[in-house]
Amino acid sequence: MTDEREQIPGVQLRPMGIGEILDGAVRLYRQNFLLFFGVTAVVHVPLTLLMMYLTSEKQYEMVMLLPEMAQSNGSPDAALDVLRRMIGILGSLVLYSAPLQLVFQPMATGALLIAANRRLQGQPTTILGAYSALWTLFWGFFVAVLLAGLAWALGLFFCIAPGVIVAIMFALTAEAAIVERRGGTRAIGRAVELARNEWGKIFLLGLILWVLIWVFSWGTNQLSELIFGVDIDDPDSVTITGIAITTFVAGLTQILTIPFWGVAWLMLFYDVKVRKEGYDIEVMAKALEQALPPAEPPAPGGDLPPPIEPGGGRGPEA
Repeated sequence: MTDEREQIPGVQLRPMGIGEILDGAVRLYRQNFLLFFGVTAVVHVPLTLLMMYLTSEKQYEMVMLLPEMAQSNGSPDAALDVLRRMIGILGSLVLYSAPLQLVFQPMATGALLIAANRRLQGQPTTILGAYSALWTLFWGFFVAVLLAGLAWALGLFFCIAPGVIVAIMFALTAEAAIVERRGGTRAIGRAVELARNEWGKIFLLGLILWVLIWVFSWGTNQLSELIFGVDIDDPDSVTITGIAITTFVAGLTQILTIPFWGVAWLMLFYDVKVRKEGYDIEVMAKALEQALPPAEPPAPGGDLPPPIEPGGGRGPEA
């Protein structure tokens, strides 16, 4: 029977530094660009189009309120009225977007991790194959990422520092749920276990990824506003069509950046897993060596064959 596995050039499952993780993520993404882009686009293109339809008019109303806010500085009542309307618009935007993101974002993330994990191990896969495999894991995966997200939001509510700590502790929850098929709190517990003594590395990778993706997103947003003439500082130049186009460009940016984010965290998951499991094997081997009694040396001459007499015969047996 032939082996269907392929060797992914330049990507190896071994202990890695931050630079090697990022380099491996870039290599894996580049080698499987159409697959990862397609897996993400299946969910995010319809989601982006739906968000364009639901929120473009509300975003336009928000931009149109900015001049009123600037003109109401001398009137507390007018400023309060504008602020009240802004809060109402923001609330409606959250009401539209939050449920959609809550349902569809985990689908894209889970399928992407399945596809990336298979390609990282040299296994063939397709867009349909990734989503089909997710079906059997989805609810456990969904509960795990939902609980981790709620814990992170609760931490941010109290202060930024608790939110960061929770984010670090639960950073590998999605990867544990997909790679090791652990659902719900079992995935969270595994993430906490893997994150132990790795907080600095997790924080540094997250910070670097956030900066890289923010710079790319900011650049594409500025370019789209320049091309389509959308300038929030000049409300007269803003149209609903322009806002819809910039919303679509932002969604396209997400489709491009989400795979890089997911693949990088998957690489870190394997890096930490290899480090910790290798260390555990070494500790277990030493513990077993200490637990076993030392081997007794054989008695003198006890295991030696009888002497050979001249002429080829053996001496008399006892």
